[in-house]
Amino acid sequence: STHWAYFNFDRAQLDANIGVVNGSGTLHSGRDSDGNIGTAGQATGTTLRNSRLVQVFYDSNDGDVRYEILSVENNTLSPVLSDQNIDTSVGSASRVAAVEIESEGNSNFLAAWQDLDSGTLRGAVYNSGGTEVAAPFSISDNPSTSFLLFDAVGFNSILDFGLCDQKFAVAYVNSSDVLRLDTFVENGNTWNGLCTPDITG
Repeated sequence: STHWAYFNFDRAQLDANIGVVNGSGTLHSGRDSDGNIGTAGQATGTTLRNSRLVQVFYDSNDGDVRYEILSVENNTLSPVLSDQNIDTSVGSASRVAAVEIESEGNSNFLAAWQDLDSGTLRGAVYNSGGTEVAAPFSISDNPSTSFLLFDAVGFNSILDFGLCDQKFAVAYVNSSDVLRLDTFVENGNTWNGLCTPDITG
């Protein structure tokens, strides 16, 4: 059966929410990740293998970015790892992105965020259990501070489609108002954007 996960910031309740619905739109399970993330909070997420989800959110009350990992079993969301700090000082506004990364048949994920305190766009990579793969690193040292929206692309294990192993890319606007697409290896190093062809078999 088909199920869908959604991640949203509820401006009225100031909550970061996660929900799972079935193919007909019936809500199976919902969860409030944090009681109050302020009026400028942000929330996003991605699915992972083995019926796991990760939500990344910016708490504008505390000025920090955090994540949590959940599993879906019997149509119920259960925490695997709750409320983990990534960056505790990002400033009075931020945007966040999350994307699955293919990693030798396993699901890792990128958490990315705007850090106005340091004037950078940053990222960190974790595996599906929350173990750090790449400590917070700079995606860009000169992102726009006016156009905070950005996005990331990696891999979708449900569709078995996306970038090649251990790779991801981030699109953003820099301080010169130029749109950029920068590509990376999951350890935080830059990548030339070329996949090594699989010639086995």
